[in-house]
Amino acid sequence: MEKVVQNYTLAATSLIENLKDSPVAGGFKKVCLASMDYLARVKMGAPLDDDKKVVLGNILTIGTTINDYYDLGLLKPEKYKELRRRFQKLAPEREADFLVYRRTLSDLE
Repeated sequence: MEKVVQNYTLAATSLIENLKDSPVAGGFKKVCLASMDYLARVKMGAPLDDDKKVVLGNILTIGTTINDYYDLGLLKPEKYKELRRRFQKLAPEREADFLVYRRTLSDLE
């Protein structure tokens, strides 16, 4: 029971902190960041720092842009290119992972 209470406390803390004081805009992104922050607290014992939250916010934005393309047939090339450049600067070590993700998604479609 103590572990359950501890996890609820961590989840509530993550949600409150990310809704109140987040480095990204948008309610959906803040809730997504809260869930990732909760996982970090449980798995790594510490919350995500703001730099990691900014990278995650960019990943979410890229994801919604890709989703708009596949689901709605809408793609704003300049927005997508700008997001990709920003992501490459923020997390160059994750570029190979992103390319695998994009190829896998394309293959699924």
